[in-house]
Amino acid sequence: MLYDKPPTSVDEQIALLKGRGLVCADEALVRRWLVTVGYYRLSAYWLPYELPPPTGQTRSKTFAPDTAFESIVDIYTFDRQLRLLVTEAIER
Repeated sequence: MLYDKPPTSVDEQIALLKGRGLVCADEALVRRWLVTVGYYRLSAYWLPYELPPPTGQTRSKTFAPDTAFESIVDIYTFDRQLRLLVTEAIER
């Protein structure tokens, strides 16, 4: 399979998120999360913060006003902790 699309750098990902309206107060924090967790994995957690899509489209890819990256990190962290607790309970 041939992939024609070049990868996007972390700096380009940050610029893309900012251009879509995401508030990134601490760019070092955003960079750390994009490097360690990844853009694609985090994207599932920011879907609830996207504006409704126009008719005929699946996503708007535009964030609601005042959406902060820290809010997305909080949801990811909560989900991770919940998964760990559930996994531990199932193991017992």
